[in-house]
Amino acid sequence: MASKSANVDTSLRNFNQPDPGPGPVQERRPYQGFATIRMMVSDGNGLYHSMQSRYEHRFSKGLNVTAAYTWGHMIDDITETINRGGCGCQSARLRGALERGNSVEDVRHRMVVGGVWELPWGKQLTGVAGAVLGGWQGGWLVTMESGQPFSVSQSGDTQNKGGNEASRPHTLGVNANLPGGQRDPSRWFDTTAFVRSTYQGAPASNGLFLPGSGGYGTAGRNTLVGPGANVWDLSVSKNFKLPWKEGHSIMFRTEFFNAFNTPQFNNPGNTLGTGSFGVVSSTRGLNPNRQMQFALKYLF
Repeated sequence: MASKSANVDTSLRNFNQPDPGPGPVQERRPYQGFATIRMMVSDGNGLYHSMQSRYEHRFSKGLNVTAAYTWGHMIDDITETINRGGCGCQSARLRGALERGNSVEDVRHRMVVGGVWELPWGKQLTGVAGAVLGGWQGGWLVTMESGQPFSVSQSGDTQNKGGNEASRPHTLGVNANLPGGQRDPSRWFDTTAFVRSTYQGAPASNGLFLPGSGGYGTAGRNTLVGPGANVWDLSVSKNFKLPWKEGHSIMFRTEFFNAFNTPQFNNPGNTLGTGSFGVVSSTRGLNPNRQMQFALKYLF
């Protein structure tokens, strides 16, 4: 599957922002008679490729399983649309070369496995024991997906461009994504792989600055990947037939959302120069801690 998007709306926080450099900001603006110029434009572009697969099977003894897997890759040149945060670009006028990269919605792997099992025990029982112990159903829905990309920014205006658009640091040429066994909430990525960018120069391989090579940060957009999700939702249900009313029954159902209470982390702090840089400090609001729900439904 493939799709392309064009003319996507976004906002530029300051089209009149100067390039990094020394001296007063106002004197270096393209339109010196104006200060900040906020613009809304519709020139964002995106591209999405995916491979999708699905599996369904009815096994014996009342077991049904459905599974779906998607590999996808989404590339664009804006961070968000107008109402969701805007361009997020280093330069409002040099976006093509600097901003094309992984989308914030780029979830590379996603698998969902669901099923229902008619529990076998109690089927041979009769009377009260059969009514209570027989006919139960168990269900599950497991969602596993890789994390979403994010960019590294930096605090302050060391590029001396007015501070209205995002500034990214320089990268020292190493992959800041740590192997899975080395990641934890206190250090999700290699924070030493970045140094602050200034208008004075870009870093050499030894981390020192090269005089006269000032400019925008060399760290790409959305080059790091945040924590993924691993959520197990379970359920148990049973229909109790009413012997005194044919065709009437009461359904009992209990559901466990995030049944194993696995923490689903947000992306770590991404601003170089702050104490939270590289640290995961919160969990996803859409995937809360374990929740249990009980319900009774009268069917007739």
